[in-house]
Amino acid sequence: MRNRDPDQDSAGVPRTRTGRSAWPRLVLAALAIQAVLAMPATSDWSWTSALAVPVGLPVIVLFLVGLGRAAQVVAAPALWLLAVQKSADLVTDRILGRSFGVMADLPLAGAAWDMVAGVAGPLTATGAALGILALAFGVAAALWRACGAWSGLRPRRRAIIPALALSAVAALPVATGTSGPGNLAYALQRIDQARQTLADRRDLTAAIARDPFAGAQGLLDRIDRDVLVVFVESYGRTSLDTPFYAETHRATLRRAQARLSAAGLAMRSGIVAAPTRGGQSWLSHATLASGLWIGDQSRYRALLSSPYAGLFHQARRAGFRIVSQHVV
Repeated sequence: MRNRDPDQDSAGVPRTRTGRSAWPRLVLAALAIQAVLAMPATSDWSWTSALAVPVGLPVIVLFLVGLGRAAQVVAAPALWLLAVQKSADLVTDRILGRSFGVMADLPLAGAAWDMVAGVAGPLTATGAALGILALAFGVAAALWRACGAWSGLRPRRRAIIPALALSAVAALPVATGTSGPGNLAYALQRIDQARQTLADRRDLTAAIARDPFAGAQGLLDRIDRDVLVVFVESYGRTSLDTPFYAETHRATLRRAQARLSAAGLAMRSGIVAAPTRGGQSWLSHATLASGLWIGDQSRYRALLSSPYAGLFHQARRAGFRIVSQHVV
């Protein structure tokens, strides 16, 4: 009979320095990896999908066991980036009703800081930022240790047994049709989203270059009175459709229409689709002023850095005095 390795248990799993089996540590490591893979990316999720064992778990475990420390260097950062992207998606989906775009939304970090500092003060904003950084560092450290637990197994036949057993368990949700979110497809979608953002910015640059009103004169010369452009923040169409608001707001509009009619003026109403919701109202302002669809921060920054002449530029050329006032 062959002598058993004193550093391994009967399944070929290494023992800890105290002589105990490393099984508990491996199970906790697998749960940490599963937490990232099963993590939802939108607020519309169910416990069934969140608790299901993702198909990618056994693949990652076998990858770590088979390639050792080299696999840890690849898997741990990839899982951390996946966790960060999903967390960002959860936040933007809850607030803005869409996913987080790295290329378009990363510049909003400064705006988020200003908002928190303005509402709760600089100290609170600093504490929140440090807390987020500490959480991100903690998750990175936990995933590094989790991947290290599996990559530290010796690549012997017996050492593969736990990974194969975990593969069998992970196959059960697939057979029952309750497998977790497709993380590979999700990651590819986010990569494609970044590519589309870059392509979209190139399209916007081309649209700016094709400005049909560039160099045009006298576009607003026939206007002989003041023009007010009013943005009603945070309500939009819901102010006219939601019963809680509609009765009051529609009555206000009817009174305004009567007063305008008495003054010899006409009133017309219409509804257009906004490029955002729940925030980033400056995107709507820029869309109206430019006539271009400014749906994210990337397009907004590209518009501001261009020589494009929008509504207010044309008004200034026509002799209007532009006044901006923010009323709370």
